[in-house]
Amino acid sequence: MRAWFDGTLGCEEDYDHYAAKALDIHRFRTGKYADSFTLTYDENDIVLECAALFEETLVHVVSNQRELVVRNLRKRTSWKTHGDAREKIQLVSVSHQLVAYATSLNVCYVSDLVGEEKANFKLPPGMLKVLACRGRTLVCGGPRPDAAEVYIWDFDRRRGRSFRIGYDQPPFVHREYG
Repeated sequence: MRAWFDGTLGCEEDYDHYAAKALDIHRFRTGKYADSFTLTYDENDIVLECAALFEETLVHVVSNQRELVVRNLRKRTSWKTHGDAREKIQLVSVSHQLVAYATSLNVCYVSDLVGEEKANFKLPPGMLKVLACRGRTLVCGGPRPDAAEVYIWDFDRRRGRSFRIGYDQPPFVHREYG
């Protein structure tokens, strides 16, 4: 990388990070992977409908649907978590900094990727039909008869806000609902 950019990119302080990303891209393009291993499961041990993969983090629910497993595939480490009332997990999401899961009691649990910092919040029924993470922000929501309701929650501030998007507004205005 140094030969390509001759110090003009300004990435000297993050050189190792950029070099690792360049190596990952090269391996992907050439099909020459760094390592491989097999995760073995009993066929009744994993619920694939409730799983997510982001970079090297695989998140999935085990068969009883009350426990979540978070695996770092590169480091080959894992940890488990569950809701406070061991309720059923219905949705999962993961970003490069957070793991989130929604349960049957309308509670959303959020944690950092190593399981050390945890938080949760409760929403009204129907608000946890969609769940997504990006960075340290979580978005969830659900359809209402006249609008889609969205809730955005900030992990660091432990605060959120909600708003509605009417079906007569973009991005819904050109779609048929019924």
